[in-house]
Amino acid sequence: MLLYPGPTTVATHTLLPLTEEGDAFGGLLTEDPELQRLAAEHGFRTTDARRFADIARERELPVRDQVADVVPAPSYEVVEDLIGRIEERYTADGMPAPAGDDGAAGGTAAVTTPVPEEVVRT
Repeated sequence: MLLYPGPTTVATHTLLPLTEEGDAFGGLLTEDPELQRLAAEHGFRTTDARRFADIARERELPVRDQVADVVPAPSYEVVEDLIGRIEERYTADGMPAPAGDDGAAGGTAAVTTPVPEEVVRT
């Protein structure tokens, strides 16, 4: 079953190469025909929308050629607020506190990943 909630968000994955090898890897991901084919076969919409649509038709999958009703993903701050509210409700209902970063049960503080200030500002 495929579900297209409306509206939906589209994840934009960014590769920030830090080395020449990383830059070459990014080029392979976006330009190599074989990697593009493999990505499309595994359900990823690549830069060539026609490739995904062709594979879906070959497999008789009733998917949209293009995703409609797309809204931006929530900001980091909004996601952190949602996680905090869910955690508060979770513990208020008598459930044990979520596991910490180390996987051990317990803990009362929200588990957050620090984000560099320059990322938050952009």
